[in-house]
Amino acid sequence: MVDKDSIDVAVNTITDCIISSADNSIPKTSGNIPKLCKPWWNTECYTCQKTLEKAWYDFRRYPTTHNLNKFKKARSKFRQIRRRSMNTTWCSYVNSITSQGSSKIVWDKVRKIFGCYSDTQNISFLNYNGQVISDTKEIGNVIGQTLSEISSESSCPNDFIAFKKCEEQKSVGFLPSYAEDYNSTLYHELKDALRKSNPTSPGPDQIHNNMLKHLGESSLLTILLFFNRIWQERVFPLSWLKAIVVPIPKPGRTSKTRIIIDQSL
Repeated sequence: MVDKDSIDVAVNTITDCIISSADNSIPKTSGNIPKLCKPWWNTECYTCQKTLEKAWYDFRRYPTTHNLNKFKKARSKFRQIRRRSMNTTWCSYVNSITSQGSSKIVWDKVRKIFGCYSDTQNISFLNYNGQVISDTKEIGNVIGQTLSEISSESSCPNDFIAFKKCEEQKSVGFLPSYAEDYNSTLYHELKDALRKSNPTSPGPDQIHNNMLKHLGESSLLTILLFFNRIWQERVFPLSWLKAIVVPIPKPGRTSKTRIIIDQSL
């Protein structure tokens, strides 16, 4: 398996095992934006609504005068409590807009009054060379092409390109001395590295650092064997060459800040 297969097959095997175990034990969210809850909705409104629904159910099943009066009273009480809760919440929200806070907080609260929630608004179009693009796939292609052009040699000065080509022609030897103590990673070193790692976003392998921290001793020993194979055989997995590039626009500038999320394993 990990000690006999090739490096690329071994990394895929380890990744599939971790993802399979995570799917069986870690619940997933739908990824959909939840429906915005009314700020004035509270426990009292919920209780009165349940009472109203029960009264309506009794009246539909037994349409008597007593059940009708009971339903009307429950409906009247629910409307009264709902209006009172809406009024109280509105007054409290408006009173919270003061000059004591920052201008950003004040304007965020004002925008929310008009139903503008920045947390739930996604980029739906892109203006590229005077052309408005609304298709999600085309937006991704344009962003990828722009980042590729920025990283290409056409964006670099000529002296840097000449220096780069000259250095690339030199052979670099990475052959270590096998007599050194640091040639093989030890178990406590792997545990220490996991302990110091931060819970960053997962890369293309969808493995979170917290998943690795919760692995058992046998699983960590398997990963340790795999890492030592990479070090000794000097073979870099092809899947580790892939990463997720997240472009973040800079305010007032056409360029973007690039955040690269690589493999967690």
